[in-house]
Amino acid sequence: MLTEKVGNRFGRHVDEYLQIFEFESTDQVSADELRRRYRIMAKRYHPDSPTGDVHKFKRVKEAYEHIKKEHVAV
Repeated sequence: MLTEKVGNRFGRHVDEYLQIFEFESTDQVSADELRRRYRIMAKRYHPDSPTGDVHKFKRVKEAYEHIKKEHVAV
C-alpha cells in the first residue's frame, strides 16, 4: 500500500503533490486511488477539454509521475 511509503522517503514535495490530488490525509492514499484521481484530473485539465488549463495539467502530470516513480523505487 502506498500509505506506508508516504513521508520522508518520498521527499519534501510529497505533501504538495498529495494536495494536488485533493487527499485530505495520507491514510486515503493507495495506488488505485491515486491512479483514479489522476485520470479524473488529467481529463478535467487537459488542454483540449473546455475546462482545460495547460499549467494545471502539467502540474497534475508532474505530481503523478513523481509519486509513482518514488513508490516504485522504494
